[in-house]
Amino acid sequence: MKHIVFLFILLSTVSFAFAQEDTITLGGIFGLSGSAARYGEWGSRGVQIAVEEINQRGGVKGKKLKLYVEDDQSSPAKAISAYQKLSSLHDISFFLTMQSSVALALSPHSNRDKNVQIDFTATTPSYSSPDDFTFRTGVLATQLAEDIARYMYDTRAVTETGCLYIENDYGAGMLEAFKKYYKGKILFEEPFREGESDYRSYLLKLKSRNVRDIWLIGHLREDGVIVRQAYELGMDVRFFTDVYSVEGPDFLDIAGEVAKNIYYVAPTFHGDSAGSRAQHLAKTYRDQFGEEATYLVAQAYDAVYAFMHAIRACDKPSSQCVKDKLYEVEFEGASGRIAFDRNGDTKKELAVKEVLRGSYRSVK
Repeated sequence: MKHIVFLFILLSTVSFAFAQEDTITLGGIFGLSGSAARYGEWGSRGVQIAVEEINQRGGVKGKKLKLYVEDDQSSPAKAISAYQKLSSLHDISFFLTMQSSVALALSPHSNRDKNVQIDFTATTPSYSSPDDFTFRTGVLATQLAEDIARYMYDTRAVTETGCLYIENDYGAGMLEAFKKYYKGKILFEEPFREGESDYRSYLLKLKSRNVRDIWLIGHLREDGVIVRQAYELGMDVRFFTDVYSVEGPDFLDIAGEVAKNIYYVAPTFHGDSAGSRAQHLAKTYRDQFGEEATYLVAQAYDAVYAFMHAIRACDKPSSQCVKDKLYEVEFEGASGRIAFDRNGDTKKELAVKEVLRGSYRSVK
């Protein structure tokens, strides 16, 4: 009997080891609950579509991708716990993350352990670091802030503004970048906490100083409330912001019909471009989820393909080799051209858009 048990354990161990060798594991640490849950939903769907596609085509060098996902609830502390769990239980060396605060919290761990990390939404410049194990497929705050600052001052002749921004690494990074490029005068700077529901005190300060143009950075739900409460206070203002702050149903569900005079910069996503990777993703996403894909879905999708290209270029998929090959990767993704600079950053084609009557449209 003892011999049978020993044989069973031995065979199970061999089978597990063989299964491990036959797969390449990825760890996903996303905010699937909390105020950033919509971003997490988009991102996890984009990642899953890419994983399924690659596996249907035979995987990478004959190995299937295996994805393990943890919900960090948009908390850096929970993200670190998720990272430690995935590292210890599944021996994962390749991680996909989202959000500036999470990317920053995990970056020291990834570099210490020599695990490759690709984030698909982090904007903070603090995440940029040369020749290390961290990368991003999203847009850097400096690019977003420079474009909206120039649009405000040069095109819309906004010479004075007030700043409302969410009190986290995303908001702080965007403010720092905006102040670097905006040529006008900033009359007011006020951070607000994630998850707040009453912003009237901030808005009344702006109203008392006769601020007509507001630079706003936050999450979809908070910004929807701010726009609605500004309208309820009788404020005739224009908002200038970025894509992460307003482009999504969570924002429109709250702001509703009062969402107007809102201008923002966004990565272009050419889901209607015939024969493109973007069109392919747009159709796949629509078929699976019954709604239109977003820029963020595309950035998450491209992060998986970046891993695929780098792994394919390695004789063995060690984290050191994959890290080195990512700096050489260049391909046309769903979110545009993917090529990482020395800091692991990408640049994207941006457009100015506006919110009008419950929809989003490009501004010429």
